Amino acid sequence: MKLRNFISRSLPAVLLPFAMAGTLPLFAAPPQRPAQTETPKSTEMPKSIFVVPDNPKEGRDPFFPQSTRLSSKNPDVAATNTPSLVLISSLSLKSIVAGLAIINNHSFAPGEEGDVVAPDGRRQHIRLVEIKSNANSVVIEIGGRNIELTMHTGL
Repeated sequence: MKLRNFISRSLPAVLLPFAMAGTLPLFAAPPQRPAQTETPKSTEMPKSIFVVPDNPKEGRDPFFPQSTRLSSKNPDVAATNTPSLVLISSLSLKSIVAGLAIINNHSFAPGEEGDVVAPDGRRQHIRLVEIKSNANSVVIEIGGRNIELTMHTGL
Protein backbone atom coordinates (compact mmCIF):
# COMPACT_ATOMS: atom_id res chain seq x y z
CA MET A 1 0.00 0.00 0.00
CA LYS A 2 2.88 2.34 0.72
CA LEU A 3 4.24 1.92 -2.83
CA ARG A 4 0.89 2.78 -4.36
CA ASN A 5 0.56 5.82 -2.15
CA PHE A 6 4.10 6.91 -3.04
CA ILE A 7 3.47 6.59 -6.80
CA SER A 8 0.19 8.53 -6.66
CA ARG A 9 1.95 11.41 -4.86
CA SER A 10 5.20 11.49 -6.86
CA LEU A 11 3.81 10.83 -10.37
CA PRO A 12 2.33 14.33 -10.82
CA ALA A 13 5.59 15.84 -9.62
CA VAL A 14 7.56 13.80 -12.17
CA LEU A 15 5.20 14.48 -15.10
CA LEU A 16 4.71 18.23 -14.45
CA PRO A 17 8.08 19.31 -15.97
CA PHE A 18 7.41 17.27 -19.13
CA ALA A 19 3.93 18.78 -19.49
CA MET A 20 5.31 22.30 -19.12
CA ALA A 21 8.10 21.63 -21.63
CA GLY A 22 5.51 20.61 -24.19
CA THR A 23 3.74 24.00 -24.00
CA LEU A 24 6.91 26.10 -24.39
CA PRO A 25 6.76 26.21 -28.23
CA LEU A 26 3.31 27.79 -27.94
CA PHE A 27 4.80 30.85 -26.24
CA ALA A 28 8.00 31.08 -28.28
CA ALA A 29 8.48 33.70 -31.02
CA PRO A 30 7.91 32.51 -34.61
CA PRO A 31 11.07 31.60 -36.52
CA GLN A 32 12.62 34.39 -38.57
CA ARG A 33 12.21 34.09 -42.35
CA PRO A 34 15.16 35.03 -44.50
CA ALA A 35 14.78 38.30 -46.37
CA GLN A 36 13.50 37.84 -49.90
CA THR A 37 16.04 39.26 -52.32
CA GLU A 38 14.53 38.12 -55.61
CA THR A 39 11.08 38.56 -56.98
CA PRO A 40 9.18 35.28 -57.38
CA LYS A 41 9.42 33.59 -60.78
CA SER A 42 6.37 33.15 -62.98
CA THR A 43 3.98 30.37 -62.06
CA GLU A 44 4.43 28.64 -65.41
CA MET A 45 4.85 24.89 -65.01
CA PRO A 46 8.01 23.36 -66.47
CA LYS A 47 7.46 21.14 -69.47
CA SER A 48 8.69 17.58 -69.47
CA ILE A 49 10.82 16.53 -72.39
CA PHE A 50 11.13 12.99 -73.72
CA VAL A 51 13.63 12.35 -76.47
CA VAL A 52 12.60 9.42 -78.65
CA PRO A 53 15.51 6.98 -78.91
CA ASP A 54 16.63 5.67 -82.28
CA ASN A 55 17.28 2.14 -81.02
CA PRO A 56 16.60 0.11 -77.87
CA LYS A 57 20.16 0.62 -76.62
CA GLU A 58 19.58 4.39 -76.34
CA GLY A 59 16.50 4.03 -74.17
CA ARG A 60 12.94 2.79 -73.94
CA ASP A 61 9.44 4.07 -73.30
CA PRO A 62 9.22 4.87 -69.56
CA PHE A 63 5.51 4.06 -69.40
CA PHE A 64 5.60 0.86 -71.50
CA PRO A 65 9.14 -0.51 -71.13
CA GLN A 66 8.41 -3.78 -72.97
CA SER A 67 6.99 -1.95 -76.03
CA THR A 68 8.95 -2.02 -79.29
CA ARG A 69 7.01 0.74 -81.05
CA LEU A 70 9.72 3.37 -80.47
CA SER A 71 12.38 1.23 -82.08
CA SER A 72 10.09 0.56 -85.07
CA LYS A 73 11.14 3.96 -86.46
CA ASN A 74 14.49 2.34 -87.22
CA PRO A 75 14.46 1.38 -90.94
CA ASP A 76 15.93 -2.07 -90.21
CA VAL A 77 13.13 -2.89 -87.77
CA ALA A 78 10.37 -1.16 -89.78
CA ALA A 79 10.84 -3.59 -92.65
CA THR A 80 9.72 -6.43 -90.40
CA ASN A 81 6.58 -4.52 -89.30
CA THR A 82 4.91 -4.49 -92.73
CA PRO A 83 1.43 -5.98 -92.55
CA SER A 84 1.17 -9.57 -93.63
CA LEU A 85 -1.26 -10.78 -96.27
CA VAL A 86 -3.01 -12.86 -93.64
CA LEU A 87 -3.82 -9.77 -91.60
CA ILE A 88 -4.95 -7.79 -94.65
CA SER A 89 -7.27 -10.62 -95.68
CA SER A 90 -8.79 -10.62 -92.20
CA LEU A 91 -10.02 -7.03 -92.65
CA SER A 92 -13.62 -6.81 -93.72
CA LEU A 93 -15.79 -3.86 -94.63
CA LYS A 94 -19.03 -4.43 -92.73
CA SER A 95 -21.07 -1.44 -93.93
CA ILE A 96 -21.02 2.19 -95.04
CA VAL A 97 -23.56 4.41 -93.29
CA ALA A 98 -23.84 8.23 -93.37
CA GLY A 99 -20.25 8.80 -94.50
CA LEU A 100 -18.79 6.31 -92.01
CA ALA A 101 -17.21 2.99 -92.93
CA ILE A 102 -17.32 0.12 -90.45
CA ILE A 103 -14.22 -2.06 -90.73
CA ASN A 104 -13.95 -5.04 -88.35
CA ASN A 105 -16.55 -3.45 -86.01
CA HIS A 106 -14.70 -0.11 -85.84
CA SER A 107 -16.14 2.98 -87.51
CA PHE A 108 -13.95 5.34 -89.54
CA ALA A 109 -14.62 8.67 -91.22
CA PRO A 110 -12.49 9.65 -94.24
CA GLY A 111 -9.04 10.69 -93.01
CA GLU A 112 -9.52 9.04 -89.61
CA GLU A 113 -7.10 6.42 -88.36
CA GLY A 114 -7.20 3.81 -85.64
CA ASP A 115 -6.50 0.23 -84.66
CA VAL A 116 -8.61 -2.69 -85.78
CA VAL A 117 -8.51 -6.13 -84.21
CA ALA A 118 -8.14 -9.19 -86.42
CA PRO A 119 -10.02 -12.40 -85.55
CA ASP A 120 -6.81 -13.93 -84.19
CA GLY A 121 -6.41 -10.98 -81.74
CA ARG A 122 -3.64 -9.05 -83.52
CA ARG A 123 -4.07 -5.30 -83.87
CA GLN A 124 -3.33 -3.33 -87.02
CA HIS A 125 -3.23 0.44 -87.41
CA ILE A 126 -5.12 1.63 -90.49
CA ARG A 127 -6.28 4.95 -91.95
CA LEU A 128 -9.39 5.39 -94.08
CA VAL A 129 -8.30 7.33 -97.17
CA GLU A 130 -11.65 7.59 -98.94
CA ILE A 131 -15.08 6.09 -99.38
CA LYS A 132 -15.64 5.25 -103.04
CA SER A 133 -18.61 6.81 -104.80
CA ASN A 134 -20.17 3.42 -105.55
CA ALA A 135 -20.70 3.12 -101.74
CA ASN A 136 -19.60 -0.49 -101.49
CA SER A 137 -15.82 -0.06 -101.29
CA VAL A 138 -13.27 2.02 -99.43
CA VAL A 139 -9.57 2.75 -99.76
CA ILE A 140 -7.50 2.27 -96.61
CA GLU A 141 -3.84 2.88 -95.91
CA ILE A 142 -2.10 0.10 -94.02
CA GLY A 143 1.65 -0.12 -93.59
CA GLY A 144 2.25 2.68 -96.12
CA ARG A 145 0.24 0.93 -98.85
CA ASN A 146 -3.21 1.84 -100.15
CA ILE A 147 -5.61 -1.09 -100.35
CA GLU A 148 -9.20 -1.16 -101.55
CA LEU A 149 -11.69 -3.08 -99.43
CA THR A 150 -15.03 -4.08 -100.90
CA MET A 151 -18.14 -4.94 -99.00
CA HIS A 152 -19.35 -8.51 -99.44
CA THR A 153 -23.13 -8.73 -99.59
CA GLY A 154 -23.19 -12.45 -98.85
CA LEU A 155 -25.44 -13.32 -101.82
